[in-house]
Formats: sequence, C-alpha cells, structure tokens
Amino acid sequence: MIEWTWIEVDRLEKQEKWNEAKVYLLKSWRQNQTDLKTVI
Repeated sequence: MIEWTWIEVDRLEKQEKWNEAKVYLLKSWRQNQTDLKTVI
C-alpha cells in the first residue's frame, strides 16, 4: 500500500497555510515531475 501522507504539506494545511502548502507542492513537482505523489 502506498503511503500518501506528506508530513510537510499536512503540517502546513493544519496551520491553515494553504498558499505555503501549494508553493511547497509546486516546488516539489518542479524538482521531480515524474513523482506520482506530486502529480495527484
């Protein structure tokens, strides 16, 4: 089973820092565009 939790993003979302979480995801996706976790 795939572990879908992403500690950094979950922490930001719990703090209601939605934009920071989005920026983190976009930065991660740009660094590794083939990582399924960043695409979904």
